Amino acid sequence: MNIIRKTHNLQSRGSTKPRPGTLLLGFLLLFPLLAALLYFVLFAGSKWAKPTYIAAKSLQFGFPILYLLLVVREPLRIRPPDKKGILIGLATGMALAIIILTAYHVYYRNLEFLKSASVRIWEKLVEIGANTRMSYFGLGFFLSILHALLEEYYWRWFVWRELTKRWASWPAIFITNTAFTFHHVVVLYVYIPPPDFWTSGMLFSLAVMLGGVVWSVLYRYVGSIYSAWASHAVVDIALMYIGYDLCRSHWP
Repeated sequence: MNIIRKTHNLQSRGSTKPRPGTLLLGFLLLFPLLAALLYFVLFAGSKWAKPTYIAAKSLQFGFPILYLLLVVREPLRIRPPDKKGILIGLATGMALAIIILTAYHVYYRNLEFLKSASVRIWEKLVEIGANTRMSYFGLGFFLSILHALLEEYYWRWFVWRELTKRWASWPAIFITNTAFTFHHVVVLYVYIPPPDFWTSGMLFSLAVMLGGVVWSVLYRYVGSIYSAWASHAVVDIALMYIGYDLCRSHWP
């Protein structure tokens, strides 16, 4: 699996590789949304939530490798990170994190809807057993470092690349990150229900989409999935800090 550099023949519309079918593209774009509806809404609070999450994530992140090996028969290669790409990603992530944290501390932190959201966040942490500082830091490491890498591998390296076999680069970026935003909308809707969802929740959803576009541009023009990952990880760390701060009164 080459998770560092794009190969031009795979990303151009004139690729000799077979174009993905409509059903495949529909699955790639919509499965994360359907999975989020299952484990975050339908099975939330039940014994089925955790196994559904594990099964959904295993399928989502395992599918690209199986598809490339068994269908496309493309060799998988892992290349080491490149220093330049990581530095660019870290700088981009820091810029985004500064914007997020400034908006949070200057404007959002004391708004009533976020105080209500903090209760829902704490209830979710209790549900998944991440309601101690150490367990929360472990969750933060998983989401910010490991899960961020898997999301970049899935959305930028695989989904966007498959879409570029049908469409030009920028339409593919727009479609990829619209779908990338969908399952985040589910999470935001749970934590920030109406009426605040239709204002702040939708604004945060737009911010997620813009973040995805930034990471797609990094991958497209820097040529490194590690660059997008570094930026994504820094942003997720900032968001985990906000979650920690919102639950400050709940920590034992």
